[in-house]
Amino acid sequence: GQLRWCSGKVAGRDVVRMPRYPTLEPQGMLRGMDYIGTVSFGFSGGGLAALSGMDLLGTCGVGTLTALGGGTIRDALMLGKAPFWTEETEYVTIAVVSAAAAFAAIHFQNLDDKEAAALMDHPAVAITDTLGVAAFCIIGANGALKMAMPG
Repeated sequence: GQLRWCSGKVAGRDVVRMPRYPTLEPQGMLRGMDYIGTVSFGFSGGGLAALSGMDLLGTCGVGTLTALGGGTIRDALMLGKAPFWTEETEYVTIAVVSAAAAFAAIHFQNLDDKEAAALMDHPAVAITDTLGVAAFCIIGANGALKMAMPG
């Protein structure tokens, strides 16, 4: 089901739950930043795979692994639960579409290596990557708080 915004204490520590989809409230904006990071990681991972000569399937696989791998490791190994994307399947869609967009941008526009590298170094990629890393750090720290890990 859909997580509703709530705050409270778990093992004496403050925790925050995000809504399922982005909203204009602070916790919903965090979800939006999480989506932006997923797009950015999927695009950059997929873009590098496409630049390496992978086909569309390989590009989407590498982009999805780049976008979802960290959270999967966090959930499966550190938190001992099913990866987040098994319930929030929109993340898989976001990652695959982002990687496919990178493939299309590189292959269907007939970019040479220099132009394709410039696309991957575009400031928009760096900005969205930064927003995503910030969101991923906050979400990971909140997960540690939920598990009452040492701070």
